[in-house]
Amino acid sequence: MLTVVGCSTDSTDTAASSTTSPPTTAPPSSRTSSSRTWPTTPAGLGITVADFNALVEDLVISLDTFEVPEAEKTELLNALGPMQTDIVEV
Repeated sequence: MLTVVGCSTDSTDTAASSTTSPPTTAPPSSRTSSSRTWPTTPAGLGITVADFNALVEDLVISLDTFEVPEAEKTELLNALGPMQTDIVEV
């Protein structure tokens, strides 16, 4: 398996397969999408609770800097909060 620092497990799998697969010549309309599923996106990044909390703190600072109304800020933070269990690994 290819090891890449700072990449999710899913990204390294994709990188490894793309280095061994020939490029496609199929027209864009006939290509299939290989988008990640939500649980696999942060997998392997080793994100800690401290990392997640720092992200939220930086987000709040940015929202305050751009004077985002309190209702929208709360809505965003309420959507982000439950994702912590999916994002934090360590």
